[in-house]
Amino acid sequence: MGNIISGTYYKVNIRYDHLSDDDGKVKKITEKYVVDALNYTEAEARILKYIEPYVTGDSDVKSIQEASFKEIIFTNKSTDDKYYLCKVDFPLEDVEKGKIKHDYSDFLVQSNSLFNAVETMKEYLKTFTVDSNIVKIEETKFLDVVLTDTTNKK
Repeated sequence: MGNIISGTYYKVNIRYDHLSDDDGKVKKITEKYVVDALNYTEAEARILKYIEPYVTGDSDVKSIQEASFKEIIFTNKSTDDKYYLCKVDFPLEDVEKGKIKHDYSDFLVQSNSLFNAVETMKEYLKTFTVDSNIVKIEETKFLDVVLTDTTNKK
């Protein structure tokens, strides 16, 4: 496990004109990114600046949505080129009612496979002092994470 970075993240879909390496023609492509930002306006400005070197014409932010996760687990391995959304249950016993209360949290995990993402998440959960269960984990379509310090963790 590498770095765990907490923050406010936005899921951004952007469409832009890109010069194809294959045939030299300009093609419209759509990509999904995670952007660390304080608000929607900053997320839009940061993604436009980030993709600027790759744009050969128009660019358009198609959507911005606040992400459900507040922590990203980076592995710092160059082969880990995918991101997995992991939903974790932190069951808490309500002594007064005699019931179990379920508190769910989402995490984004950098990995190269589903298996390794689960292992990375399990390793991270060992640092918690409460019980936890991985409820769901799925590969995302995020191409990269754009952090505020402009450090690209991919």
